[in-house]
This record gives sequence, C-alpha cells and structure tokens, in this order.
Amino acid sequence: MLRRSGSFRGPKAVQFVFDGDLVDDDVFSVRIERGDSIYLPIGTLFVEETRVLEAGHAVARK
Repeated sequence: MLRRSGSFRGPKAVQFVFDGDLVDDDVFSVRIERGDSIYLPIGTLFVEETRVLEAGHAVARK
C-alpha cells in the first residue's frame, strides 16, 4: 500500500505498533491475546535476524 501511494521511496523506516508481546523463539513472533493466544510469525518477513533491543522493542532490516 505504501509503495503504490508513492509515499514510500528510498530508504525509510516503518514502525509497527501492536497490542501484544514479542516472542523470540525458533521463529520470531508477536503474541496477541484475544481470548486465545495468537502467534504471528513475523521473523520470516525480514532479510536479517530480528534483534530484541529491550522488552517490547525489536529491529530488523527488510
């Protein structure tokens, strides 16, 4: 969506804010509690391994 709008050109940073927890397991995931725990495996979206900087803050390069 950002690329189609033309507002995402050149090197930029995108921050995702979510109501959940970072889980640094076999696959880096986001755990969201909605009655049951839902795990979103986001670690495979990046070209380098996701690094946790502190609780609730991780970085990776796409």
